[in-house]
Amino acid sequence: MEIASLVISILSIVISAIVAGIPFYRKYIEKKTKIALIACDGIIRDDMIRIVVTYVNKNWQNAVIINSHINLYYPKLLNEFTKVNHTYSCKSFNPVVITEKMHASIELEYSLSELKEVDLENADVYVHTEYIDSQGQRLFDNHRIGNLCMSGISTKMVLIESTMYELQGRSILMSMKL
Repeated sequence: MEIASLVISILSIVISAIVAGIPFYRKYIEKKTKIALIACDGIIRDDMIRIVVTYVNKNWQNAVIINSHINLYYPKLLNEFTKVNHTYSCKSFNPVVITEKMHASIELEYSLSELKEVDLENADVYVHTEYIDSQGQRLFDNHRIGNLCMSGISTKMVLIESTMYELQGRSILMSMKL
């Protein structure tokens, strides 16, 4: 009899702990910063890629974008063991604070002048973002937003994919472990 009452009391404690823990866990999940990146426009003029990206805060948590730049990936810039990326930003980056349900648009630049001899058609264009979330963690993401292509009038342009990427503190570079 005592063993049965002991088992019942342990089960009731476990069930009450689980029931009490579910709302706490859900609140913890909701407190995570949710920022999304949308590439709005991409042009190439005077050997300079210019892309306007918009960061959208999808919940009520604050975040600070501390750096954002364009990365270019292309097979002609690769070697066997490492992926060489040419990162360049002509503009100094001032941190951007996104509070509550705000959004921020930022123009990023990337110079192609050092890569004139390389045929970059169909090169993948990535946007790298470093940010601090609402818990104070420094995170970064790297998302493919489109590729370089030739327009009908033989001018280079950036073909932007209309995809919204949620920043999750992960990087494509980090996931490529040898």
